[in-house]
Amino acid sequence: MREDLLRIERIERYLEGQMDGSEKEQFEEEMHNDPELKRDVELQNELQKGITRQALKTEIQQAHQRFMNTGGAGGAKGGNFFSSAKFFALLGGAAVLAILTFWFTQTREGNETVVASPELDQNATIADTFDAAIPSQIYTVNPKEEQVITANNGTRFYIPEWAFLNNGKPERKTVNLEVKEGLGMDDMILGNLNTTDENGNPLQSGGMVYLDAKNKKGEPLTINPEKPIYIEVPTKLRVPGMKIYTGKRGNNGNFIWSPKKKPENYLVTVPLDELNFYPPGFEEAVAKGLPYKGHKEATKELMDSLYYSLKPRINSYVISQPTAEFEDDIDSDLDLNEAYYRGNNLKDGKYTNESFENTADADEETVDEDWDYSLGDMACRCIKPPSIKTINQEKFANSFIATREFEERLQAIFSTCSDEFIQLYVMNLDKDLWVSDSIAAIGYDESMNMNCRNCDRVENPFYEFVAQKLTNVKGAELYANMLKKTYAKDLTKFNKEIEKAEKAYQKELQKADAKIEKVKEKYREVLVKREAKRMTTYGFEWSETGWLNVDVGTVPKPAAKPIDVKLVHNKKPTRSYAYFSFTSINSIYRLNYDKAQDVYYPGFASTHSMDMPAYSDFTIVAVSYYGDSLFLATKELQTDFGGEVTLTPTYYTEKEARKLLKSLSYDNRSNSITRDLGYQEKFYLEKLRREKIKKEEVYIQSLRDVAFPCCKGEQSESGHNVEIEKVYPKADDTNDGITVVDANGNEKIILKKDNPALYKKLLEQSKKGSAVDLDWGPRERKPEQDQR
Repeated sequence: MREDLLRIERIERYLEGQMDGSEKEQFEEEMHNDPELKRDVELQNELQKGITRQALKTEIQQAHQRFMNTGGAGGAKGGNFFSSAKFFALLGGAAVLAILTFWFTQTREGNETVVASPELDQNATIADTFDAAIPSQIYTVNPKEEQVITANNGTRFYIPEWAFLNNGKPERKTVNLEVKEGLGMDDMILGNLNTTDENGNPLQSGGMVYLDAKNKKGEPLTINPEKPIYIEVPTKLRVPGMKIYTGKRGNNGNFIWSPKKKPENYLVTVPLDELNFYPPGFEEAVAKGLPYKGHKEATKELMDSLYYSLKPRINSYVISQPTAEFEDDIDSDLDLNEAYYRGNNLKDGKYTNESFENTADADEETVDEDWDYSLGDMACRCIKPPSIKTINQEKFANSFIATREFEERLQAIFSTCSDEFIQLYVMNLDKDLWVSDSIAAIGYDESMNMNCRNCDRVENPFYEFVAQKLTNVKGAELYANMLKKTYAKDLTKFNKEIEKAEKAYQKELQKADAKIEKVKEKYREVLVKREAKRMTTYGFEWSETGWLNVDVGTVPKPAAKPIDVKLVHNKKPTRSYAYFSFTSINSIYRLNYDKAQDVYYPGFASTHSMDMPAYSDFTIVAVSYYGDSLFLATKELQTDFGGEVTLTPTYYTEKEARKLLKSLSYDNRSNSITRDLGYQEKFYLEKLRREKIKKEEVYIQSLRDVAFPCCKGEQSESGHNVEIEKVYPKADDTNDGITVVDANGNEKIILKKDNPALYKKLLEQSKKGSAVDLDWGPRERKPEQDQR
């Protein structure tokens, strides 16, 4: 705003010939290089001419009125003067109309100025003309309710209930509120909003606003002094010592400004719902990841729920950071098949649960043993959501917490990654805001800069806040002590709520895991029976010590040949399966799926082959699902076949499908294709559940990254450098400390006496033998940056 005023002042000095030769030459050079400055000069020049002409018009009209009052109406002399006055008035009006085409109701499209010529009221005074230059904005207000109105250029009006009076009594019917905003240089020029006080002294404007209220009948209303309207004028620079001035336009169109009050005697609270208490970028991150659990819009209720449920940690959910390999292996423990062809995996001569899982293509480093949802146990430095939830309560509505000024500071507080700054402001609620700003400025330097030796110095935003010298809200001392006492109690309560919700979530996951584990256990029993029946029939003996291969079986067996089964579909199915049905031994076998080659194969992954009865017929059965619709295909072959088979499943009704599958099954338990498909459906639904959890956790992790920037091993947007590295803790023989080894083999010792809590956590982690991401805190600053 100050830059705009200086620009106007320079233009006036140029037009009035007050610049010396060098200054004038420099200014004209600027006009040559700046088309917008040249436009403003032309505009202001025309306006000055218009003011002179309009003043002349007013003088002529006033003289005519005096003559009519003294010279007698209807006389020849008076009549001639009237005609002459009317002639000059029309000339003056035409001149002003020509000028108005430059500035009245103009808008810009790119670099082009688009002008709309208004109808000119020949009886309008110069004051009326300038008042009309800034368009009115009309808002309908229900006087019985609180309302917040945001005008076109960003001015906000917080209107309490019963804020308007009609002859001293509250207005009960609809109010029409007229608003005009004079916030930019164009507004001040067009509306002739000069910035001098009643004594001619120049003023530095922070913005001008016009406000008027009328009822439906057009009767003027006043503002209830006990229910004042709170006005926020948008500004990029807050200047200390600002006052409120009321203005009255004189006959020449200029304003006379008189001081009314200082707006900063007290800070003014606003409804907490109007304030943004989220970390920078959080709202955008929430919207970016939608839909989430049925939510399609980033409502305040959803954002509150998400933010207040976040718990910072370095070790996130395993599923929240999936690699490509992990994505492939999300259902690896659900892909169960006969253990013999999975490589046995015997333990003490017996199959284990892992014996039935497909580990042929698994990466040992990316596959979790139990597909663990467990939480990491290392927290990190940050502003914790319970701290924000604690201060975002109605009990803080009468403190400086509920002000735009604190909202601005909170965004800087988030960059500190320290709850101590929240506590600092809460513990000083009874003092002026600048007091907390001063303490925060010192603390910011200590925490962000003084221990930073290998990073650039971070700019301290709190120094600007200190310079504003802001006070407090009225009556702050009445609530401060109560709020201080309840802060710690509420903080503990909200922390416990997060822990409780997290435990409930874990319990829910564990319950679902236990449920699918029971299904897996039953299916393993089916596979054992299926394998035992086929292999003993085929020529093997079943014993408690595993499988023994015998040279002579009950059915001759040929040399195994590889078989690949490829399914062709018009569109991608929801899921597909393929089976072998051996009529000669009344047995079925579900084929494995090779994702890389997009084929189904029997037996071993390395050979795509299995032992089968010699020279016997068998049927390949393909089953594909499109939602609930079933598509089938079959092909009969002999067991000495080797090569690739292509099948195209076609639609079957449920009755037809059941009949066909029954004819290719041999009992109601282990060798029933229909029963096996029932298990596969449960595994498919479990996979969908896991994918949903994974997607949700990836989303939640993206919110954590925004909410807790200092928990990431990189420089945060605030410039706060943190060092996080993967370490491998191992217990020290002396039990005095924990030795941690980083990725480069360097060792560090965490002494028990220095950090008992961290020592305990690392000790527990060392027993698990897994790595930990450890936050070493701010990086040290270079020696040459030690001095400010």
